[in-house]
Amino acid sequence: MYRSAVTTGGDASNEIEYLMPVDTRMSYMVWLHFAEIDAGVRAPGQRVFDVMLAGRNVTRIDIFKQVGGFTAFKWTYIVENLTSSTMSVRLVPVVGRPILCGLENYAMVPLETRTVPHQAAAMKALKDSLKIPARMGWNGDPCAPRTWDAWEGVTCHPGNKGLVITQLDLASQGLKGFITDEISHLTDLVSLNLSSNSLTGSLPPGLGQPSLATLDLSSNQFTGSIPGTIGSSKLQTVLLNSNALDGQVPEKLYSVGVHGGVIDLSGNKGLCGVPTLPACALFWEKGGLNKTGKIALGASFGLLLLVILIVVYIVCIRRGPYDYDFEFPQDLTSISAISAKRNRYQRAKSVMLAEMDAHNTDGFYTNGNGSTR
Repeated sequence: MYRSAVTTGGDASNEIEYLMPVDTRMSYMVWLHFAEIDAGVRAPGQRVFDVMLAGRNVTRIDIFKQVGGFTAFKWTYIVENLTSSTMSVRLVPVVGRPILCGLENYAMVPLETRTVPHQAAAMKALKDSLKIPARMGWNGDPCAPRTWDAWEGVTCHPGNKGLVITQLDLASQGLKGFITDEISHLTDLVSLNLSSNSLTGSLPPGLGQPSLATLDLSSNQFTGSIPGTIGSSKLQTVLLNSNALDGQVPEKLYSVGVHGGVIDLSGNKGLCGVPTLPACALFWEKGGLNKTGKIALGASFGLLLLVILIVVYIVCIRRGPYDYDFEFPQDLTSISAISAKRNRYQRAKSVMLAEMDAHNTDGFYTNGNGSTR
């Protein structure tokens, strides 16, 4: 670096000037590198020039006076409170022509607290699920450094344990993914705007953060029902219009409009159950069982199965473990025996009566006057 240098030609009054792009919110450290490599300069005062940074005269340089000839000399200065996006570096001659071996300009990035880990992980999951294009610069830490707009559409604020995400504004960015369940970790989110994209899938329950005040998911292709978790006391604006949502609208969500907030559910033909929308069918919708019907049917089958099990259990308890045979019941056997005895008795009685009649006929006779002997 110090073996070559630039200087001015022609008129000795010519100056060296560089224009450098800067960010007015940041401070910069400028490094200037010099070396007196002209053998013709042999004493102090033979080459003298002023250094002008951002229009301010900050120092006067006499290289030979500082370090002598053929020796490196470094000079640094911090530029703050810039008002223009372009910073000028000028070497203005005083005696002889100015000379410069090298120029460096560094942005000073303050050491700040980083994004809390679980929110940083959630943002990276959102980056994947929403298919954030590279042009939006979602790389590195979502919030640090705060003076840079590294993550387009992301707003952060200091939290108890680090920087937290408070706002996501990604409207009309051509996004074609879905909202990951990891969004539930953005517990400090105040405003979420994903409107006018081509996002699909269902709305995750994690959208219902207590801190959420504005939710705009309009003009997408979301399907399914609206989670009952959406409807915090701080929610003031809910725009879910122009999607393909269905099912009953949670009363807690609809109360946002009742209490003076703004709510728009239009353009979702399947929504029902609140004023301005159709009533929800008790058990049927779209030619089949709705969620309520499925629950009722499942409960009925469960109750029927329980009754059957109870009946089987009672029967098993009342019968013994050895009652399962194919013999006639005991009471039926007893009846048959009694009947048989009765029949035998009747036959014996009939025989006895017959014998008695025969005996009487043989042993008794009648005399002439009709008496019996």
